[in-house]
Amino acid sequence: AGDLLYVWWCGTYQCQRERAQRKREGMTPILTETVEKRPGAILSKHGIPEKYYHCTLDSFKGLGKTVDELRQLIKQPVLPSLFFTGNSGSGKTHLAISVLIELVKKGKINMWFQDIPELLLRLRESHQTTNEDDFKEYEIIDKMRGHNFLVLDDLGAEKSSEYAIQALQLIINGRLSDMKPTIITSNLSLAAINETMPRIASRLSEYKTKSFKDVPDYRKNR
Repeated sequence: AGDLLYVWWCGTYQCQRERAQRKREGMTPILTETVEKRPGAILSKHGIPEKYYHCTLDSFKGLGKTVDELRQLIKQPVLPSLFFTGNSGSGKTHLAISVLIELVKKGKINMWFQDIPELLLRLRESHQTTNEDDFKEYEIIDKMRGHNFLVLDDLGAEKSSEYAIQALQLIINGRLSDMKPTIITSNLSLAAINETMPRIASRLSEYKTKSFKDVPDYRKNR
């Protein structure tokens, strides 16, 4: 909490007007300004890598209809779970993190960004460690299930073993059962996921799908 005590506060009319607008939208002014001025002080605590600190809905270029839909979803009392599918570089991760950051600005707590290949690596390593201080498999899965909001990025980025599929299924099933909103991104379509991970595909069919198919490479056009 101490990080929030030393925030530069602008008293100009424009800044006051922007703060008033953010407050009307349910955002917390101090959190908003901390995220914008010193993002590492806040966003790193939610698992967001530094290269994504710039990601906001305002900074995303293109897909205006999708961005507007996300703005409306964020305003809902309960955010639905979302599945972003489409081309590599189409902006799926940018938009998923943008939603997370917008929720941070509203003062929401216990939210997390997780790269799926990294998660599966941690789960595999949990079987090999002898250090009692390291997280065990069930603790990692339980933590992922427990976040109030979770972004799982890059489903299907690596060859999926039966173990990986089972671990992801436990996380996804648990979050759906507890009605905890999740955003999952993937370069694969739901049909492609169904070929190798039918149970996960079945659960993803309960998500609200946003397709980024045939969208130009967003990274090249920034």
